[in-house]
Order: sequence, then structure tokens, then C-alpha cells
Amino acid sequence: MDTPQVTPAMLDVDLQSNDAVIGLAADGGFWGIGMRTPDPAVFAGVPMSTGRTGAVQRDRLLAAGFTVADLPVLTDVDTIDDAYAVALACPGTRFAAAMTRVCRPPATHLYDDAVRTGRSLRLVASGGRRLPFALDRWSAPADASDHTMLDRCQGATLDVGCGPGRLTAALAERGHPVLGVDIASAAVERTAALGALALCQSVFDRLPGEGRWGTVLLADGNLGIGGDPSGLLTRMRELLRPGGLLLVEPEPFDVDEVVELELQAADGSLVSAPFSWARVGPTALVRRGEAAGFAVQEHWTSGGRRFVALRI
Repeated sequence: MDTPQVTPAMLDVDLQSNDAVIGLAADGGFWGIGMRTPDPAVFAGVPMSTGRTGAVQRDRLLAAGFTVADLPVLTDVDTIDDAYAVALACPGTRFAAAMTRVCRPPATHLYDDAVRTGRSLRLVASGGRRLPFALDRWSAPADASDHTMLDRCQGATLDVGCGPGRLTAALAERGHPVLGVDIASAAVERTAALGALALCQSVFDRLPGEGRWGTVLLADGNLGIGGDPSGLLTRMRELLRPGGLLLVEPEPFDVDEVVELELQAADGSLVSAPFSWARVGPTALVRRGEAAGFAVQEHWTSGGRRFVALRI
């Protein structure tokens, strides 16, 4: 069965008031069908394994004069991404446990699910050390501390690792030219829903405006992306125009380390594959920034958060 998220409650259907029920699948097929009185003729000629199979089958039932009730639309498991999505949809099941054992999903899958559903996640380093994971703040409107950084943006601005889009949206609301970029599709969708532009891709891929951005933002500790802060700073320099500004929010204390992290559901039922992340404080940021060809322009603190402005 390729819909292991089905529960008994989903199959508690009313075939007294309806002649038939059908459950459509997200890929265009159907995962379940039932009739009060079996009629093989309603299946004859319906094309199978197409993106319209479910819709055609439902239309066939209606054309036969049946009253039709709809079961929930479900994702059936055809690909590994489907399997990740289903495991996230039914934590605590044998299916989810098996996925965690044999093929843990990329962290972006858990992050996307949390952005869409509000599921609580925790960020755990090797050895069980818990690190801050502030999705609630990232999903909220930009706060006073955020605006101290946005006030300093000059020219067209690229928000790297834009997440759910609060900074990109806040700049767009000001009429400031801005583009977000993030590898998490749900984050990019949410940014777009807030009325701002964002791309779903890696910052290391070719981006619009290479070498012409006036400002690049690395907020919320995003200097850690990829676990190579020096390489990321070099990439930021490639994106900026001559004299361009890099605004960075480092860790609020002195640290310079690369850690292996996992995202976990709050109850531990789902665990991502490990990924590398750097944690860089102000002192290490200045040292690495100068080595990458930046000059320190300004330090400031707001709301217990540290910020550094670097210029080419």
C-alpha cells in the first residue's frame, strides 16, 4: 500500500447517503475508491497512471449517476521525496520510523514542513547539544533590531538565506529593490506570499546581478551556510559591486567552529540527515572578512544581537 498515512477514521465513510467515495492522490491518481453497489463498468476505459486518472475516474462515477463523496487528497509514495513527505505527515508511525532508520530526509524537508505546518523543531549538534532554532521569530514581521540592519541597506539588496521572508518583505514594503534567495521551497513560497521576490536556489549557483548588488544581507547567523564561512564570504564579494556593503549578524559571542547538526521534530519522531554549519562570532568574522578582502565599517548591538557592516 503506497499511502501508509491512511487511518481508520479516513475509511469511516458514509455509503448510506452516497453511492460512491473516492480519494484522489496529489499526483493525479487516486488512492481509494468505494461503491455501495459494485459496478465494474465505471472503470472501463479510464486511463491509468496518468496525471488525470483520478479526475477522469471521479467524472466517470458522476456520469454514471452516482452521488460521490470525496476522501482526503493524499500523497502516495512513488519517489523518495514522496516518502519523505509521507513520513513527515504521519510521525510516530512504523513508516516514519523506518524512514528515520534507513534514509533520513534532508534538513530542508523538515524545515519546509515546519514553515508550512508550524510543526515544532529543534536543532541538535553532535553529542546532543541543543542550539537555538528561532523559526517563530524568523516567521514574524521584522522587529526593531532587524530594522537597524535594514536602515543601513544601500542600493539593490540580496537577502541570502531569506527564510520565511521577513527581511525581504520589510524591505519590499519600503519600496527598496530586494531579492531573497533560499534553498527551502516553503520559505520562498512564504516570501512570495508576503509580496516580495525570492528565488529557490543555492547562493553558490549563478544568481541575477552577479557583481552588481549594492548590499548583501547575512542575517540570523547565515554566515554558517555550508559550514565554510571563508568560502561564503568570498562568494559574497563576488556578488557585490565595487564599494558594496555586506551586513552580517554573527553569533552574539566569540566562537569559530564548524558543527554537524540535525533538525529533529520536537518529540524526536523525525530526524534529518546531518548537515554542516559554521558558528562564527564577531572577532572571527572580522578576521575572516579581512582575509576575504573586506574592510570593517561598523559594529553595533541591538536587542542582544550583534551586527557587523563590511565593505569591499
